Amino acid sequence: MVRLKSFKMYAFGRSYIKEKIIQSADLNNNEVTITESFLTRALECYKQKELQDQDIIIEIIKVMLPDSEDEAHKEWFNGLEFMGHKYYGWFATTGGMKKENDGICETIFIREDARAFVQQFENLLSLGKFKEIEESNEEICINKDVLSRISLATSSSSMAGDMPNFIVLPQATYQIIKDYKTVEKFKKQIQDEKSKETEIIDYNLIDYHHDKEIDMFDGGGIATPQVFKQIQKNMKVNYPVELPIIRAYGLDIKK
Repeated sequence: MVRLKSFKMYAFGRSYIKEKIIQSADLNNNEVTITESFLTRALECYKQKELQDQDIIIEIIKVMLPDSEDEAHKEWFNGLEFMGHKYYGWFATTGGMKKENDGICETIFIREDARAFVQQFENLLSLGKFKEIEESNEEICINKDVLSRISLATSSSSMAGDMPNFIVLPQATYQIIKDYKTVEKFKKQIQDEKSKETEIIDYNLIDYHHDKEIDMFDGGGIATPQVFKQIQKNMKVNYPVELPIIRAYGLDIKK
């Protein structure tokens, strides 16, 4: 069976960040393990250098954001300093958004001299769709249309053969009519401890009426025996492959 390579990267909670600088007395305590993925393979192509098992990836780090949305916004765009380099906010995975330990929302930051990789990676991942979204005036669901795709590219995966021919059929849908509560962001002025006017972000709880069709299933499909045999051969397993999870990055295929 094919064994995925494992890599190390650094992760930091708020206790390691002072005055926008990340410091650790022993970086071994900040090492976390990630496995081979579409993201790591793309990084290899960008660097034109193959990563070896247990290599430390220094172009990206994980950072827990501060509780304050304003402070998190500043760190994201202004960056944090680590080992003499500036790192800027890039994205948070769907799993990272839920973390609340020594900060909130585990976020991927990228080193300043590797920011060109971001555009190349996102263009490759979406076949230019992200750029179209950025330049359009349409309202989108950022989690569904952008972050979910990037998150999938960070999950463990291995190359398993050539892309087969395929057909796409309409998704089954059903109607949902439901009233629920949601939040609406707004800015307001308050006085700080020194009686100085400052602007903060707050939220209003509002009613929302949903009356739309939604997808019934989260993808799925069937394949010919030849496709499964190719996967079995590339994965080097001695049993029939019957239910693989197939992802075709760029085409947003997740089956």
